[in-house]
Amino acid sequence: MPAKPKPKPQRKPAAQAPAAANNVPVVETLFHDLREVIRAAYEHGLLDRLDRQLTTEFGDRFDASNLRYMRLFYNAFPNWNALRSELSATHYRTLPRVEEAVIREWYLIEAFAQN
Repeated sequence: MPAKPKPKPQRKPAAQAPAAANNVPVVETLFHDLREVIRAAYEHGLLDRLDRQLTTEFGDRFDASNLRYMRLFYNAFPNWNALRSELSATHYRTLPRVEEAVIREWYLIEAFAQN
């Protein structure tokens, strides 16, 4: 007698979840954990010191270029609750580069509407 097929799980494993859902915990953790670092002014050598220390401890995600990006992200989106979890990391990687807040907000709304 052939074996019965196993029922499919009701929940999707994290690897199969939508990309935007996977990004939220990572982005939120970085946002809160690095808030004070991001708020800090560019002290001479600060990013280089943090780059060496954090890259050694946590890997390449914390190199100087990513730390600069995190600061740019925080300055563009200082209110965590205003972020939309439905948008991808690519949206949040691109939007902080838009300098004018009104235009950035328009793109944020449009990206959400088109998603």
